[in-house]
Amino acid sequence: MGKINLHANRFSQPARSVELFLKVNNIPYEFHPIDVPKGDNRTESFLKINPTGTVPALVDDEFSLFESVAMIQYLAKKYSTPDHWYPKEIRARARINEYLAWHHFNTRTNGATGYFIALFIKPRYLKIEVSDEEVQEAKEKFEKMLDAFESYYLKGTEFISSNTMSIADIMALNELTQLVAIGIEPGKDRPKIADWYERCKQALQPHFDDVHTDIFSLRK
Repeated sequence: MGKINLHANRFSQPARSVELFLKVNNIPYEFHPIDVPKGDNRTESFLKINPTGTVPALVDDEFSLFESVAMIQYLAKKYSTPDHWYPKEIRARARINEYLAWHHFNTRTNGATGYFIALFIKPRYLKIEVSDEEVQEAKEKFEKMLDAFESYYLKGTEFISSNTMSIADIMALNELTQLVAIGIEPGKDRPKIADWYERCKQALQPHFDDVHTDIFSLRK
């Protein structure tokens, strides 16, 4: 069984999610850094792997994937990772799938990433002026997402819809960490989220710190 090839950039939340899953499950892989600002993701060789030009991209022999959730589900199945990551029991798996279906538009696009773009990407990276109103709107969407995340997905459980960590937690954790890296604490005044975040972080050590070295450099 050959090594997995992961083409990624550690500033990307989905990329970190896949790499964390690889590391914590001791799955052999080779990391191929993709410098997005320099255009590595638009080269002919990369576009043959992933025609959308996004990161991450995973290659296993002649087989490739470019959606992070599909990558982790594939890895869980191929390497028979511990059942808690992606439970075989139909209802337990349905709960994880329910969150994953909700994740992209809510936790990610309309929540943490939208707020990160307003606070950091536009003003610091793209040098675009952002109005107070735009920042406030992004913050309100983020807080609304946290309300749902806390009241539904963490209702009565230590992890997302479960008392054991799953791939859902890895995906969510990396989205929220994007904001932690620039000084925003999602768990502030939300003890349930704060406890969940710390629980996930500690369960993933020492790999969590390793994978997040680049993104935490934004604090400097």
